[in-house]
Amino acid sequence: MNVIPGSYAEGLAAHGRAESAKGKLPALLEVDADADRAVPAPVGAGCGMVHHCMTLHQTDPNRSSRDRRAMVLHYMPSGTRNRDGEVMKDHPLLRGKLA
Repeated sequence: MNVIPGSYAEGLAAHGRAESAKGKLPALLEVDADADRAVPAPVGAGCGMVHHCMTLHQTDPNRSSRDRRAMVLHYMPSGTRNRDGEVMKDHPLLRGKLA
C-alpha cells in the first residue's frame, strides 16, 4: 500500500471512476495527485490498515499468480450524506438511531 500522508486534511480530492476499454470500473477511483508525495505503508498478509477515508492511497498491480483479496469497511456516523446531499440510510446501523 502507498499513501500520501496528510492528504485527508487537504479536503476532498476531485475524483472519478477509473475506466478500462470495457467501461467504468466500479471499485476503482482515479484522482490527479502528486505521486512523488506517496510513501510505502507495507501491509503484510493477513494484516489490516486503518486510515481516514480521504487519505489518498493505492496499491501497485498484483504481479503474483495468486488473487489479492481485500475487505473495506466505511465507518460513518448516522446522518452522513452522500455527494447529492441524501442521507445514507440503506447501510447497516451499528449503534444509535438514524438522524
